[in-house]
Amino acid sequence: RDSINLGESQQALAAFSSLRLAVVRAMETALMIIPSRLSSNVIEQVQHYMEDLCSIVEADDDESNATKKDKPFVSACARSLGIAIGEAMNDDTSKSTMEGFLTLRSESIRTLLVDTTFPRLLEKVSSEYIQVSLAVACSGNDTAAKVIVDNLMAAVVDKIQNDPTSGKSVQDLASVITRGGRNASEAFQRSDFLFQLRSILLPQRSTNVEVHLGVSTLQLPITIEAAQQEESETRQLIGLLEPLLPVYISHVSSSHLNDLFVATCKVVPPLDSVDRKRFAVLLPFLATALQNSDSISGLANEDVTEIVTFLPEFILSTASSTARSYATSCLICFLYKFTPDDESVCPCLALLESHVSPTIKTLCQEIKTSGKKANTEKLVLMLNRLGEALSFTGSLASAAIQRGGQSSSTADRAVKFLVGLACSGKAEAVTSKDPIPIDISTGFIPGASTIISVSATSAFGGILSSGPEGAIWKQRLGFVAWQCISSSMVEGQVPSAGMLGVSATIMCCNKWKGMSSKMSTVLTDTLLYGLSATVDIPGSVRKVLLAAVIKLLALKPIGVEQNMIPVVTGILQSYAASDGPDTMPCKLLALQALQAVPSVVSARASVTAIKPAVISILEQAMLDKSSILRHAAVEVRNSWYVI
Repeated sequence: RDSINLGESQQALAAFSSLRLAVVRAMETALMIIPSRLSSNVIEQVQHYMEDLCSIVEADDDESNATKKDKPFVSACARSLGIAIGEAMNDDTSKSTMEGFLTLRSESIRTLLVDTTFPRLLEKVSSEYIQVSLAVACSGNDTAAKVIVDNLMAAVVDKIQNDPTSGKSVQDLASVITRGGRNASEAFQRSDFLFQLRSILLPQRSTNVEVHLGVSTLQLPITIEAAQQEESETRQLIGLLEPLLPVYISHVSSSHLNDLFVATCKVVPPLDSVDRKRFAVLLPFLATALQNSDSISGLANEDVTEIVTFLPEFILSTASSTARSYATSCLICFLYKFTPDDESVCPCLALLESHVSPTIKTLCQEIKTSGKKANTEKLVLMLNRLGEALSFTGSLASAAIQRGGQSSSTADRAVKFLVGLACSGKAEAVTSKDPIPIDISTGFIPGASTIISVSATSAFGGILSSGPEGAIWKQRLGFVAWQCISSSMVEGQVPSAGMLGVSATIMCCNKWKGMSSKMSTVLTDTLLYGLSATVDIPGSVRKVLLAAVIKLLALKPIGVEQNMIPVVTGILQSYAASDGPDTMPCKLLALQALQAVPSVVSARASVTAIKPAVISILEQAMLDKSSILRHAAVEVRNSWYVI
């Protein structure tokens, strides 16, 4: 005790920091080997030591507290106190992970730790070191974990009842559980905390409401203002509970997963505003639990089939985008982890055929028909919905890839559709029955077709960006996409923004050695042509294009070496043309591409010829308002100076 209480002077702490740390760790060993039958004087000393540890851990973290600045020492104290509390709460010594600690099981010390110290820590649970103590106690045994987690959850419920927007208590609970390991996670999942909290935040739906399945009965917000308000409220509710999602990383119990699934299935169409929120609150937890669960075999097949049928309707609706994002994650997990009764039918293809393709066709017709008559807000809403439908197509293609087997052909069809729409504006929606032609090349107001093609490009990028670079399926889909590009190319015509985006995505996501010489040559020529041509490229496409150019400069193919001046000119044009929300990443990628140019030794003559002009432009970039861009411009200029 004398060694850990050396005063609060900085000089004393600096001199004895290592000693105090060693003393705390030595006391852990001492408490393990000291017998339980001790004199009252020794027990009193142990009690005082525990009180000292508690005082150190719960001390306010302010600048005047010198002890708090000795973080290794305070962390050691927090850990020791946590071990002591965990052992004191352990009723079944046979399940203890610690051999010894008999002293901590004496009645007086257990009373001190459980009845006095533990409540003190609960009052200041927002402190990081107290969270460490409680987490260590949870990791010791399941009895302590249950007591601690139950008390924390009760405190959260009380605070939420008084203030529904109070998210700090939820964050504190999540911190303790995630640090407490499997014991804390199991204690959380054995409780009905989530459902209790949902009942507090959102009232129960009337039991007199008759439930009917089907999208025709789905009650959605009537006005844009109502939809925006519901989006805000739903996002706030999900944001309040999202800190608890990491709880499922270490362990997902099958019983809790089933409880989440059953509770989610109960909230089905028709969904009013309250029911949509009750549904949305559970979606993040169900999605995370499904992602971290090895199997969903314990779920009822008929219920899985029913929710897989309903989720696409919800995802393609105008409900909260945050909730729809989690709904997509749930659906993807169901699709590649669940085996239907009829394995000959790809469930991804069935959903594309029954829900997604008709929705895409309807939205394209509405956008084309409304033309200039539609107000800007309505047009933006329709374009956003179409973009989300295209993105959903990519998600279903990714699920088909993970299923493998016969579902691989579904991914091929989805890629052909997305790439065709991006490159030429004409493609056939994914279906196994009568073809559904989609044509955005004519009849649309200026800019609308470009937005749609860029959305298709983004959806295609979402497919290829998952998985390792050298995956065989990536090479196959890259080849399928390249065939669509080749068939859409017109000699002498500047590539469209969609074609550039698709070509750049293939270049970034596939290995160079996995491409045929013809394929790599066509992609390189397309990218270089688009980079140097005066074409209006959206920021999202420009980022991928510059990333592909950086890869090309590293690979140093002949096409790049022979066209170095147009390449540098195009990079400089991209730097100057970058605007909008993608300004910073585009400019940084352009500077990174410029920095890679001097490494192409075989094109040194061309690089030397344009060196003065590039350095002059870089000097202007050094005057940018952004310090990040200024520092990057300095580094790039230095690399050009040494040529």
